[in-house]
Amino acid sequence: MKLFVSSLTSILAGWLLAGCGRRPETPAAPKTAGDVATNLVARARAKDTAYFGGLLDPAFSNQAPQLISMVERSGMETNYLGRLRKDSATQARFDYHDEEHNCHFQVDLQQEGSDWKVRRIYFCR
Repeated sequence: MKLFVSSLTSILAGWLLAGCGRRPETPAAPKTAGDVATNLVARARAKDTAYFGGLLDPAFSNQAPQLISMVERSGMETNYLGRLRKDSATQARFDYHDEEHNCHFQVDLQQEGSDWKVRRIYFCR
């Protein structure tokens, strides 16, 4: 019994003191459409085919390398605001139908809580 009480006391003390000496965590800033664009560009530069393949319709997931190439050519890091279309309070999209850069894709965005996230990407041909 004494061993049980000693173990329980140690567990409770560790639990109670676990946060001591640490600053309280601050909540992350909400992710904006700009953050989404920055993330897409970074993942394209990293050639993250698994990420892009997961955002495409399964029938087109094997075309992730082509999408990555389009994202890289699109100039998204600097022109996303001009391509942003707000459809409703919680839905928006990046439209990239650019003959000059040979980019034909759309990024559908969904707001979840205060964060914007990619819902899906599809080719427009």
